[in-house]
Amino acid sequence: MKANRKVPLTAYQEAIDAAIEDGVDVLNISAGHSWPGPINLCPYTPDAKRAVANGITVVAAAGNRKPDDDFEPVNCPAAIEDVIAVGGLVTECPADTECGVTAGIDEEDPKGPYFARKQTGVEYPEMAPDGVYCGQQGCIEGNCIIKQTEKPWQYNADPTDNKPDVLAPFHFPSTTNTDEPYLQIGTSFAAPVVSGTIAWMFSELKDSGKPLPQPQTTRQALLQAAVSVAEGETPKLNVTRTLNVLNELASE
Repeated sequence: MKANRKVPLTAYQEAIDAAIEDGVDVLNISAGHSWPGPINLCPYTPDAKRAVANGITVVAAAGNRKPDDDFEPVNCPAAIEDVIAVGGLVTECPADTECGVTAGIDEEDPKGPYFARKQTGVEYPEMAPDGVYCGQQGCIEGNCIIKQTEKPWQYNADPTDNKPDVLAPFHFPSTTNTDEPYLQIGTSFAAPVVSGTIAWMFSELKDSGKPLPQPQTTRQALLQAAVSVAEGETPKLNVTRTLNVLNELASE
């Protein structure tokens, strides 16, 4: 990776070569860039398609739109039809007493709602504003699951040709130079959430003696099982329903 966090095309091609040679089932990609032109002309396209042709389910970050951008199309290779494009999911929590929590949430407690504080010393602090978000552990107790609001992250890349395919949580923990913890943001975290769950589902299929689906089938299962959110047309990942669809398809 270069100093500007850009991945050279040669390194990307070598990674695809290694994945094919090693017989990888699921490949996560957080490389690429927005591509307003025909997707087949994008330099990242041939190798991503080559991975899919070799039976690899490719999952890619859809991209992040900066606040001052008027339009930012979904990144290539995420915009390729057979690649699973992942955007960011926001799960806001009202954090009131009816949810069983108050403004004095214990920040050391890994369960339930959590705070995301505005970042300092970064180029775009408004992309991760202060807020209380619903975690996946302990947040289903009481009425919080009813009151939470799920919607696309406002700085997702602009929807392009029915992409992204699904949304997933976009916060990930990081630290400053002083080791102060804070939450980073971006679809480069949302994509591996989906990649990891697909890998788990593939493991479940293998353990039950069922064949792994082709990449196109996996993507269609995700789309079929995904659940609508409060705003926008892109649905969120639903792991249980996706696994059920894959099990049904493998039994046919």
